[in-house]
Amino acid sequence: MKGECGTVIPRSASGYIAQLAQWFPVVFVTGPRQSGKSTLVRMAFPTYQYVNLENPNLRAAATQDPVGFLAAHPAPLIVDEAQYAPDLFSTIQVRSDERGEAGQYILTGSQNFSLLRSISQSLAGRVGMLQLLPLSWQELQALDPVPTLSEAQVAGGYPRIYDAGIPAHVFMPNYVRTYLERDVADYLGVRNIDAFRAFLRLCAESSGSLINYSGLARDISSTYRTVKEWASILNSSYITFTLQPYMSSGVKRVTKTPKLFFYDTGLLCHLLGIRSAAELLECVKLFVCEHCL
Repeated sequence: MKGECGTVIPRSASGYIAQLAQWFPVVFVTGPRQSGKSTLVRMAFPTYQYVNLENPNLRAAATQDPVGFLAAHPAPLIVDEAQYAPDLFSTIQVRSDERGEAGQYILTGSQNFSLLRSISQSLAGRVGMLQLLPLSWQELQALDPVPTLSEAQVAGGYPRIYDAGIPAHVFMPNYVRTYLERDVADYLGVRNIDAFRAFLRLCAESSGSLINYSGLARDISSTYRTVKEWASILNSSYITFTLQPYMSSGVKRVTKTPKLFFYDTGLLCHLLGIRSAAELLECVKLFVCEHCL
């Protein structure tokens, strides 16, 4: 991964994915869109043949004739955006079992909510899993100059921001729009996009707080069931995650209400309307003052 000044940004997962390929016949890399999955696998396995199922012709071939597709594209093989051809996984299982070697297939996919079910059904025990998130603060230290912590928090960690030099205030609206149209709206059949955008903003405002699904449903004039479903998709597609409270009792830890967090601080700042490091610091000052009164 390269920064906007041409600096290579090493991914901390590079060593682990290479190790997985020595242990398992299939390696599956998942994570949010634009987290750098394609770049990681192509750099980690430069000698592998590469196919991207975003290509309609390749997708049709993989879907209609999985056996013929793998015959035309023998291992070792990288299959990018593999969620578009779930029927391919059973054929990969058969092929990998026949050869009995590690590191035969590297798969990537973003739509965790539909892909993991197919993976677990077809490749159980044969696949090593890696979750690739946006660039971490530690990984951003490879940039020259190194951004301040506040700058990094506002920009976030999506690699394309640094690779192409795209300002975060330009990247984020397009990312949200694409995500809504391609992943959530299509998968859930969301008709009221405005309500979902309001839900996203409310989730951002609730970041770090206990989740109140009833309150969220009331605020956007929706149902508890709908809000729970939307929240589940945000979790499954690596936009948000929940954190259970630490309790000495394991039972209480499971039953207590979790808190909501966003994986990427840049996306969180965008949804909160924070556009600069100065604005972020001002918000922090206001927050501290309010809680000191």
